[in-house]
Amino acid sequence: MSITEKAKQLIAMSTDILTDNVIKLGTQYGYIAYTSNTSAAWRESIIGVSKGLDALLSSESVKTLDPNIRLELNDWDEEIIGYFRDRAIVHQTRAIELYMYLGLLKHYRQAYVDLIQDWDANNDEKSWLTALINGYFNRGEAITCYEYQQLSSNSNRELEEIKQSHREVLNHKNQLLSIIESIDQPLFGIDNEGYIRHANGLGHQILNKFTPTELGKDYWDINLDDQLYNINEVLPDFAEISQSNLTNKHLYNIVNIDGIPYELYFYKYKGMVRYRDEHDSIIVMLRDISSLATYENQLETERQKRFAEKQEIIQVLGDILENRSDETGLHVRRVACVASKLGQLYGLDEKDVITIYTASPLHDVGKIAVPDSILNKPGRLTKPEFEVVKKHSEVGRELLDGSDSHLMQMACIIAHEHHEKWDGNGYPCGKAGEDIHIFARIVAIADVFDALLSKRPYKNAWAKEEVLQEFIDQKGKHFDPTLAQILIDNFEDLAQLHSQADQYKLPQLHQLHSLYHAA
Repeated sequence: MSITEKAKQLIAMSTDILTDNVIKLGTQYGYIAYTSNTSAAWRESIIGVSKGLDALLSSESVKTLDPNIRLELNDWDEEIIGYFRDRAIVHQTRAIELYMYLGLLKHYRQAYVDLIQDWDANNDEKSWLTALINGYFNRGEAITCYEYQQLSSNSNRELEEIKQSHREVLNHKNQLLSIIESIDQPLFGIDNEGYIRHANGLGHQILNKFTPTELGKDYWDINLDDQLYNINEVLPDFAEISQSNLTNKHLYNIVNIDGIPYELYFYKYKGMVRYRDEHDSIIVMLRDISSLATYENQLETERQKRFAEKQEIIQVLGDILENRSDETGLHVRRVACVASKLGQLYGLDEKDVITIYTASPLHDVGKIAVPDSILNKPGRLTKPEFEVVKKHSEVGRELLDGSDSHLMQMACIIAHEHHEKWDGNGYPCGKAGEDIHIFARIVAIADVFDALLSKRPYKNAWAKEEVLQEFIDQKGKHFDPTLAQILIDNFEDLAQLHSQADQYKLPQLHQLHSLYHAA
């Protein structure tokens, strides 16, 4: 039997002996306190080390008793040193210091060297195997040091990225606070017990009417955690208003503070910005309308204007989300235009047409959770990358879910379902046919229509003939066959509308109150 076969047989038959020796050495020098104290875990480690040593003994370069034999760097493949690399990564992740782990490896080395002393072989064979084992562990220690160095370098890099991200968050926070302070309306942040925890400058001025500041002090000197103001004391009608079951998230009311009429708006939310540890928080904004009290017609006009502003805000939000990618910000406008026109051709009423126009820009709001490296990748996505992108439908639903606003409910449905397919092969739920909401079916067509006609980082724009053929091919498969046929029958008109989206005017309802309730 060759020396290598004899050595392999010795090591294979000595797993339990090696395990006991390593445990004994680890206990003697105190290393057992830093790792598992179960013999099964130590035995598993011995098996891993022995497996690499067996691979080394099976190498073509290890065939003689030549004491000068050396394996070149490239001969130490993963089958031989892979276990050292794997364990180095695991121990570094567990925050075991390098010197501590190297000390542990010395006891493993010693267990194997001691085993050879009782081996039934001549001195040349023992010396050769001892030298080979020492070389094996030397390379293992080198691999360990290299992996520790690499992981430490990566950790430092990740830490710096986290710090940079934190700086950006603080910068955005400061910008947001600046925007809040620049709002020319009183604004309050209220906890779920009704106490005011934040107020902008104009909000502080209102609070100053209830508790004037001391002479020589500014209202900014009021600490809202010490000087507790309850919103029900500032606005006696607020409790009744906020408990309304009809519109308990976005609410318009007229209130009086010290004889001055204000329009009151509030928004309930969970989990975004909390005051202390409450589950619910409320943002309240007031608008002085004393100069408009006698002009009810102007109030109606203002309602219409605010709805239009809401449309524009959602549109801008959609633009901001799209501008994270290399696609033009006009994507959401084109989708809104094509979707609303397709809805008209399908026979939706004016209210639904406006709703789909206003809500559709949020169809990809969930992409806020998709990393830029994937979102802006110029080539085809890998399967794991595509799985990350697919999650944006669920993220969009989670971001928009829970609102009592019809508009936001429709935006939530569109964000969640616009990648479902008529034949059930879409995502995220695999819905099929009319189980997919009509708004989502319409936006799905408008989204793909724009994607094919537009240049993207990973493709050029398709010719119109190719786009038309795609919808013919996918009618009844990807797309609602009725809606797809409408697009096919009106292809040129919709393509022209698509090219002129920046000039498209927002559709308006004829009755102002209907417009308000649609919001």
